[in-house]
Amino acid sequence: MATDDAHEFDDFGHNLSNPGRGWLMVKADHLSTESVLEALTYGNFYASTGVTLEDINLSHNHISIKIKQEDQHSIFTTQFIGLNGYVYDETTGPNIDYYPRGNEGYIRAVIKSSTGYKAWTQPVFLI
Repeated sequence: MATDDAHEFDDFGHNLSNPGRGWLMVKADHLSTESVLEALTYGNFYASTGVTLEDINLSHNHISIKIKQEDQHSIFTTQFIGLNGYVYDETTGPNIDYYPRGNEGYIRAVIKSSTGYKAWTQPVFLI
């Protein structure tokens, strides 16, 4: 789930809590209601406030993420977070690989850009 945490509906500005600042990016086979709903049902989506993932593969054995480099100055930091919010790994760069150990309970990637935007993946449950 992504939330824009909107509180400002009459005045709009970059520093205000306006609607539309968080959304889901869905990996669907077709641009149709049925295909999008199916992708959502199977967890083929991630949440974002502005970071775009070019490719993402989540499995029990390997997580790989390719982050779209919007500009040459953005720095991406990815944390792999498991049970109780424990950070199992943190790395920087646009191409990320993580190999679950199996004791994390679940793993979710949270990608933060130096621009202030972020994205977060669906969890991979390991138990």
